[in-house]
Amino acid sequence: MRKYFFISRKSRVVRDFKRFLRRKHISINTLSVINAVQLCGALSRSFFHLCAWTGSLSTRLLFTILEAVGRSVGFCAHVLHTKTTCALRFFANRISNTKTKEKQIFTLQLGFRPQYSHKRSSYETRDLRHPPFLLPFRWQRHILFFVVLSAVLVLPFKAITLFGKMQEVAEGFMTSAKGGLQELEEAKSALSSFRLREAENHFASALHNFDNAQHQTQKINAGFFEILKSIPGKGRTLNDAELLISAGKKISKAGEVMASAFGPLTEKNITPQTAYSALTTSRDVLIQALSLSQSAVDDLQHVNLQSLPSKYRAQFLAGRDDIEHFTRTLSETESLARTVLNILGAQAKKRYLMVFQNDSEIRPTGGFIGTFSLVDVDNGVIKKIETPGGGSYDLQGSLRPRVISPYPLHMVNPAWQFQDANWFPDFPTSAKKLMWFYEKSGGPTVDGVIAVNASLAARLVGLVGPIDMPEYGVAVTEKNFYEEIQKQVELEYDRAKNRPKQFLSDLFPRLLEKLSGMVTTDGSELSKLFIQAALSRDIQVYLSDKTDQRVIASYGLSGELTTTQSDFLMVVRANVSGGKSDAVIDEFIDHSVALQDDGTLSAKVRIIRTHHGDPTHPFYGTKNTQYVRLYVPKGSTLISAKGFHPIKPTDLKPPLPFYSEDADLKTVQGAIQFDPVTAMYYNNEFGRTVFANWIQVSPSQTVISEITYRLPFTVVSLRKNDKGESLYSLVFQRQPGSRTQEYDFRLSVPANRAIIWASDGSNVHDITAQWISQRPSTDIRHSVIIK
Repeated sequence: MRKYFFISRKSRVVRDFKRFLRRKHISINTLSVINAVQLCGALSRSFFHLCAWTGSLSTRLLFTILEAVGRSVGFCAHVLHTKTTCALRFFANRISNTKTKEKQIFTLQLGFRPQYSHKRSSYETRDLRHPPFLLPFRWQRHILFFVVLSAVLVLPFKAITLFGKMQEVAEGFMTSAKGGLQELEEAKSALSSFRLREAENHFASALHNFDNAQHQTQKINAGFFEILKSIPGKGRTLNDAELLISAGKKISKAGEVMASAFGPLTEKNITPQTAYSALTTSRDVLIQALSLSQSAVDDLQHVNLQSLPSKYRAQFLAGRDDIEHFTRTLSETESLARTVLNILGAQAKKRYLMVFQNDSEIRPTGGFIGTFSLVDVDNGVIKKIETPGGGSYDLQGSLRPRVISPYPLHMVNPAWQFQDANWFPDFPTSAKKLMWFYEKSGGPTVDGVIAVNASLAARLVGLVGPIDMPEYGVAVTEKNFYEEIQKQVELEYDRAKNRPKQFLSDLFPRLLEKLSGMVTTDGSELSKLFIQAALSRDIQVYLSDKTDQRVIASYGLSGELTTTQSDFLMVVRANVSGGKSDAVIDEFIDHSVALQDDGTLSAKVRIIRTHHGDPTHPFYGTKNTQYVRLYVPKGSTLISAKGFHPIKPTDLKPPLPFYSEDADLKTVQGAIQFDPVTAMYYNNEFGRTVFANWIQVSPSQTVISEITYRLPFTVVSLRKNDKGESLYSLVFQRQPGSRTQEYDFRLSVPANRAIIWASDGSNVHDITAQWISQRPSTDIRHSVIIK
């Protein structure tokens, strides 16, 4: 027992005090209990008021009784405490008056405490008439006991009271949550169709539903809700429900602000100025939406899948994937918006070289460059357009360096010049060469090159409506676009001024002006048109800024050769001295790959070209002469070739002695070799092996050319899955400007193997997989699993 007196055992006063305590049946522990009872009485009264929020009559009655008991016990404890204090004061006074040598310093914990002076031998006793309140010994146990007892009595009443309310909250919660999910599905559908205003409304409705679901949980008292969340098992479910509602609200808000930012782009009466303004104001909005969406993804990552009902788990996983995809799309859109604003001169004035490619006379990047314009852009406004009347040929006289053109172009010109600079199928490489020729011809430095095919220009004319050209006595429409251009450029131009491209020089600024002030029935049509043009590479962009160029490349606008480790084929044609006859030629590419018994793979490509031109037509009646290059996996071996028509050396023009070799051309194509057995040319470019030769077809004639080669890999080296099955895949890259091209593909395997799966659109018959009669507007990818 803790001692509260430190007094000499021989002191008579101490003996008397101890005798008094024994006679009154009071111990030091009793004094502690008295104080504890007083404290519990005070706590019971406070706890009653704290728990009055329950609203239950039975609970109020219970705590009223507890308060009365607490007050009674507290009063008795107060009386007992008062009498004991008086006794302690009496004996303390006797101790202080004792004239004994054994007198020592003592401490009375409950009644008083001696106050020491600066001298060790002297002391004074504190006044005991107003003793301080001190917590009893082990007071924590008393409080804990009281709280546990109160909770045991309260919780059953609370559970009965809240049972009905919990049922009501659960039903309201599920109804609102399901409504929010349904609205998100509707918003997703609207976004996929570019109905941004409709998507914005659905996102707002989803946010309202998720707010209602959260409001349902707030009907339960916050304190009790936190207690429920701490319960093992069920508490985890409540936490997950809060995370789901939080994620739903965030993704709904993100979708709403994103749709509101880009909504003006789909409005009627849209103009480039309003589109630029919408893009400018959307930057901050997109950043906000991206932050919300990323936070929603974080919430969903912390949801325990096992806490969800089994019938909702698949839906949850699909929804989480959709939100992650939406977040990535927002990030890409924000990056694209920043790049587009940079292109439109938001940070500084930009100058671009815009070249127009005539796909009726096909070239590697889309068509022959007959016309170009110099376009200045500042803050989304086209400040100036310069289009030379002589077209690309205006630069011939001012070009200083004289470099040797690629070998096939010697048929028309051994000196390489601006109009033939798009010789490489990789557009960034051709664009850099165009910029080089333009600057070497005395032109200013430009920030990039934009190539537009004539087919896109024709569709733009159809979108904006007829373009009146009164000085030429014609109105250009989508239907007569090619015919009128060819007639004005080739036949009816002013020969005295010798400006054959003047018609194009007058037409394209008016087309751009109409686009700038365009009023369409639906602004989304313009967006769809440019998206289709980007996918088919009818518009290709190269920017000097590397960061912006990477963004452009990620959207397929750069016109680069596809990078792949699998099988690859790209048939690249260059019309050399064939007029505009590509407009009337149908081309069919039959591509087949066969797996041999020894595991090797051999490929055969048949090119069937039919000339439908009238021999008397001034533009389409000429013989079509093309230099055709087949880009295949690097290391492929040529086996055989037939149906090609090599050009005689006498048909080629030799370069002049002072012409120099072009360093870029040498770097890209390296050394071109000739195979005397197959009469084919071959070299390596852009990480591919190239087989090349000439194909010539006259009006009303069909020519079939065929080449066979062995692929550099075997079925053993193909990528395998966990079952040991081989995966074969192919990328067919479409040449820009190929308007009349069809493509078939077929894969066959020996009898001891089987094709067990093929990608969509195939006809699988155990040992063959075939994709028939496709007219691709974009690149094609095929995949096959071989067992």
